Amino acid sequence: MRRPLIGVTGPDKGGFMAWNFTRFMLFLSEANAVRITPSHSVSAERLDGLIIGGGSDIDPRLYGQNRHPKTVHIDHKRDKTEWKLIDTIFHRKRPMLGICRGMQMLNVYLGGTLNQNILDEDLLHEHIKSPLPHKIVFIEPHTLLYSILKVRKCEVNSIHHQAVEKTGKGLRVSAKDENGIVQAIEHTSYPFLLGVQWHPEYMPQSMLQRRLFKAFVDKVKSLMAEC
Repeated sequence: MRRPLIGVTGPDKGGFMAWNFTRFMLFLSEANAVRITPSHSVSAERLDGLIIGGGSDIDPRLYGQNRHPKTVHIDHKRDKTEWKLIDTIFHRKRPMLGICRGMQMLNVYLGGTLNQNILDEDLLHEHIKSPLPHKIVFIEPHTLLYSILKVRKCEVNSIHHQAVEKTGKGLRVSAKDENGIVQAIEHTSYPFLLGVQWHPEYMPQSMLQRRLFKAFVDKVKSLMAEC
């Protein structure tokens, strides 16, 4: 069987580190990757799966809110590109993995909302932004995420300032941090739709984080075998 082709979204400017790390993680999982940006489109019909990457804030008008002063660097072209891709892939029922902004975009696509600045909240624990793993997340049992990682808690990195507030249709929360902020969501009936608020691609040294990409690619392969 041919190696799966996974689309990985990103911005037109920057984002190369995340792209290269993600491509490496997919390579380790025996899949090929193609980068998709607003100016470099790829037909969703070619893709066996989709990873929606991290990056700038999502236009809050997409989830019915006014713009918060801390909501910056909105990329309208990327919002439009990813929305169209997600819509096509969703109706084709191909696996999707959302990373940071990507998790938030999946939630918004399914009718959910975002907290535009979690630092406005009365947090019991300091929210440190760093690509290094320092945050503890607690994983709900009997979830897809738990079945992949097989642990109830793990250390992850944290670069975000926004988070899932209201979950979209068909989604459930599968992990939170010490402040109760959503760190992972998943669809309850879709073949594989998982979003994580951290950046697992920046932790290739972690066998735990590699499992996310391996599970994603394994699901892609199993659906390809059925066709």
